[in-house]
Amino acid sequence: MNANDENLSEEDRELIRHYEEAAALGRLDYFDVDEMEIIIEHYLFDGDPRDAEKALEYGFKLHPDDRYLQCQKAAILLQRGKLREALRLLELYRDADDPVHSFNRAEILYKLGRKHEALAIFRDLVDNNDEDGDTPGLCSDIIRLINGQQDYKESLYFFDKGLAADPNDLDLLEGKGLTLESIGETAEAAALYNKVLDADPYRVSAWHLLGALHFDHDKFRDALTAYDYALAIEPADTVALGQKAFCQFNLGDTQGAAASCAKYLKTTPNDDEMLSLLGECYESLDMPSEAQRLYQKAIAANPKNNVAWFGAAIAALNLGETDKAKQNIRQAISLKPDMAEYFMTLADILHEEKNTDGAIDALLHIVRDIDGDMPYAWQKLGDAYMESDAFGKAAEAYERAIALCNAQRVKIDGLPLLAAIARYGNADYRQAQSHYDQAKRLDTNAKSTLLRVFPDAAKHLTL
Repeated sequence: MNANDENLSEEDRELIRHYEEAAALGRLDYFDVDEMEIIIEHYLFDGDPRDAEKALEYGFKLHPDDRYLQCQKAAILLQRGKLREALRLLELYRDADDPVHSFNRAEILYKLGRKHEALAIFRDLVDNNDEDGDTPGLCSDIIRLINGQQDYKESLYFFDKGLAADPNDLDLLEGKGLTLESIGETAEAAALYNKVLDADPYRVSAWHLLGALHFDHDKFRDALTAYDYALAIEPADTVALGQKAFCQFNLGDTQGAAASCAKYLKTTPNDDEMLSLLGECYESLDMPSEAQRLYQKAIAANPKNNVAWFGAAIAALNLGETDKAKQNIRQAISLKPDMAEYFMTLADILHEEKNTDGAIDALLHIVRDIDGDMPYAWQKLGDAYMESDAFGKAAEAYERAIALCNAQRVKIDGLPLLAAIARYGNADYRQAQSHYDQAKRLDTNAKSTLLRVFPDAAKHLTL
């Protein structure tokens, strides 16, 4: 307990010091019910239900079975998550005119799933709050509960009520922005963050929120501007500096990103995420040895960082260390088995090593277990089957890739010709003709390529 808490009045601080001194010495000094409520509530707000329970026992010795202390017991049970016990006590002892008791009852009902009843109580509390009461503060408490249950739309009513009482409450404006983000209303959220910044251009938290919103929607230039403003206000803001580095990297400013990473790591040298990003920067700058050093440092800081393991694999590949690359990429896969990129890279390595069966297994894992709608994975699977002369399976893979390309409006050059070659190899001449007809419209070298693979193709196809 901190009796010097700045939120306490001097009178309340003295009250709590008096109680703690008496309790420590085993004295039963007299405190009236209102005083005991202040003491108990202080511990509850401090998040210390154990000390609150001790104060409650002390209070019951002075005021056995007092109804207000019973309601404080309910508040302690609520904090401990014993909702039904807390509700039972409140139903027996609460004062219907006491807003604290009503709030606690509504909170319990909400957490028990009786949300309609709870919201009616909350609305009544807000609508009937005294003119001198802290309506924005009351609304904030209600919002915290509702948003904690991820019922974001339900909290908007209370944001509006709080802002009607104080349109310039910047905390509420920011909170409403975050809530609107959570339900996909990003333009309205951005407008609120900008409104906050119009009122207080030096509010770093609003610049962070605006930057994060832009970053999440790949608006890296706008995000970078927001983080630059945050850093102009608070140059030691490492969060803004780290996000700035990610923005620069995504914008292709690898040198700038590397500089921001290095500056960040001066104050936080073992941040594995930033070490990995710096490794990616060096990788992009064609400095594989330096990249590998950074990735290994990230792994030492956090052995479960799959991004660092994958980066170390790529660095090893660039250094010609194939066995080490395979070892690293398999470690990345063990940590993140649903990353298609990892299996795709492993398949490429195995393909280069002429381990066609291994490459096929890796690619089948992608299309069967991770994402069956990746045309590039199907194309690579077709290539691997072709290497093993499994023309029928290769044709099916290429045709799946073609169908996905058409559906997703993406283009992979050469697919129709590959499908034609595979179908011809499997003696499916009618289907081979269909693919070849499409291929020759796209590629003037289609005929010569097909004849180079199958010199007798003119016997079965119209070329």
